[in-house]
Amino acid sequence: MRSHRGPVTTMLNTTLNHTHDGTDTPLGDRPGASGITGERPLVIAAEVLVIATLVLLPLVYVVVPPIQDYPNHLARMQAIAVLDHDPALSRFYAIEWSLIPNLVMDLVVPPLAHSVSV
Repeated sequence: MRSHRGPVTTMLNTTLNHTHDGTDTPLGDRPGASGITGERPLVIAAEVLVIATLVLLPLVYVVVPPIQDYPNHLARMQAIAVLDHDPALSRFYAIEWSLIPNLVMDLVVPPLAHSVSV
């Protein structure tokens, strides 16, 4: 009896993984076949650690970190977050919104300030 190798058989052969013991298992059922969950977790953790170290390294090797304007940004975020509720602050400051590049934090931080301390 001859076996028919039609499109269904061809499709099955492409979706099955031939294992060493001669059995066929679907590719999705073998360990590490889908996504990052099957990857080597220690290798990924080591890569993240190396990248984080390289990113933070310049902050360690300078006398004065290049974030001198951070207190100004923090004060601005606090003022924007509480301006509607603080009459003393609103006497002296008002927000005039306009499209300015690199100021996305003015839109993101004030709503977050209500759930996270500034």
